[in-house]
Amino acid sequence: MSKYAIRTCKICGLKKPANELYLRTINSDLLKGKSSRDINMWTFLGDQLGDKKSSKAISEWLFQSSNRKYSASRTKQINICENCVVSFDNSNNLSGKNSSNFFTWAIVILIILLILGG
Repeated sequence: MSKYAIRTCKICGLKKPANELYLRTINSDLLKGKSSRDINMWTFLGDQLGDKKSSKAISEWLFQSSNRKYSASRTKQINICENCVVSFDNSNNLSGKNSSNFFTWAIVILIILLILGG
């Protein structure tokens, strides 16, 4: 009889053999951010002392736009136990990503309208 690798549930942390866990695919933000040129007091000091790299950094900071935004995403497979798979499927995969937020805000707006109108 062969043994399966021990895997961990991503939600609750339960450790079980791989054949007893469910495999789900999620989208994962791999990399997100922005880059820009920054200078500090040491750059100005280097420029005053005649450093060529410091003066170049200051001139690029003043005259060139270097604001870059980047992002990358990938799909990732996670293991989930049988106790967590129902709640995971209901909240993430079957109902859509933003539908629960939509209904929450719709109820909040409805309550506010009822309070203000009545």
